[in-house]
Amino acid sequence: MALGADTKIVFEFGCRTRKFMDGLRCAWLVTGRYRTNGNPDLCIEVGGVFTFTADQLGRALTFHGMLVFREGNYVKARSAFEEGIDILREAGEEEYLPPALIFCGIVVALMGEFSHAHGLMDEGVQLARAHNNRWFMALGQFDQGCIAGQEGNLKTAYERMQEGLSIWRELKLIHVSLPSL
Repeated sequence: MALGADTKIVFEFGCRTRKFMDGLRCAWLVTGRYRTNGNPDLCIEVGGVFTFTADQLGRALTFHGMLVFREGNYVKARSAFEEGIDILREAGEEEYLPPALIFCGIVVALMGEFSHAHGLMDEGVQLARAHNNRWFMALGQFDQGCIAGQEGNLKTAYERMQEGLSIWRELKLIHVSLPSL
């Protein structure tokens, strides 16, 4: 089967993230070649070749959401993130929820739903903290600062952005914090 342009991009995105199989599964997901097989554990078969577990499908949907978000398709990104969040929650895969929640929060904020965005990001930051995922703690806090700034809460915006930058600096991710200085 020849990969279409969208599928190839998702596949390459998954490979760049060093999660080859997730990238490949995500490429198959984008083609629409998946179906639930009725198992209560949310196992998904893809074209008879791949089997998705719930966490893999949730992560693949998150990857897909990130891709279409970067293409500017916020409606499609939101849908992918929300579906991924639902699947990950049902499967009890809290460890994989922070990226989906925080990126969904960014998209929702860009769509003007600031209150809903704060709720998603708060949950994402709390789960990132619970699983010691400091990078997503930083991203969630920094982006909450960006939203607070859009709402006119400049003091809160500054404080939250500084909290995020401080974590990125501790992690020695200066390339993340430099543009924000």
